[in-house]
Amino acid sequence: MPNQNNFRSDINKEEPRFLASRIVSLPEENILYEQIAGSFGYDGQDYVEVHFYNIPDNTLVTSMITTLNDDSLKLHIVQYSDGSYKTHLQIDFTKLFAINNVVIVPGDYRVAFNFFSDEIGGYGDRRLNIAKISSDRTEVELAFNNETEAKNIQENDRLFREFVYKGFNRTDAAGIIQKIFEQGVELDDPSEGVHVENVEQNLNVPEKGINQTKQDTIDRIQSLGMKEKFDQQVNEYIYNLFEKIQEEIIIKGDDRVQRDEMYTIIEKIVKENIGQLQVVVDSRIKVS
Repeated sequence: MPNQNNFRSDINKEEPRFLASRIVSLPEENILYEQIAGSFGYDGQDYVEVHFYNIPDNTLVTSMITTLNDDSLKLHIVQYSDGSYKTHLQIDFTKLFAINNVVIVPGDYRVAFNFFSDEIGGYGDRRLNIAKISSDRTEVELAFNNETEAKNIQENDRLFREFVYKGFNRTDAAGIIQKIFEQGVELDDPSEGVHVENVEQNLNVPEKGINQTKQDTIDRIQSLGMKEKFDQQVNEYIYNLFEKIQEEIIIKGDDRVQRDEMYTIIEKIVKENIGQLQVVVDSRIKVS
């Protein structure tokens, strides 16, 4: 099963809902009542399925898919007077029918929209086959169909890991990094993100041969008359980390960034750039 926290649906629980979900089996599953809108339209593999049904007998008339690469699908971001933003999806049905070479008789139809993202394969790249069906016909076991080469096995493992484990798409990951490494400094508020105050509260003071507390370290910087400059330089260093971490996320190239990958990227960039902070602070202060 996919990690349901990665696949949210903006559904009003007060409205009656016919359960026809591909990723949950029980009406009480939390994902059906999630109120936080999921990200859509930021990755090339996002697409919309459109199904037309006859109203009298509920039979399927036709089905189509459309992506952001089609002229029929557009996203519009609207800002409201209260400062909030919402993303609205617009589908041009005339273009949708033309692109898919579909004609239906004018009339009233029930239309269902499914929002999906190609996580493992896709319509034109079927990487999974049904290997086994449970005796009660409620579960299926899927298997990769291309594991004849080592490179395919490695790629399949990567796709499976990104599908199952919690993660952020690259756009959300960059936004989270921006909040962590910019907003605390911009707002001068350690509760909004990383700030020199957070750094000072978590100073790592060597224990071997040195009888010194974290507060002793800050007091020494203060007694040297360098506290204000030190705070400014640390905040500038923190602020400049954002673009470097964001670039690393983009270079990484994954559609989704897992939590442990995020930690690894942050640790890598901090270690690579900590020497810059040592250069700008007073030589009597050792940064490592």
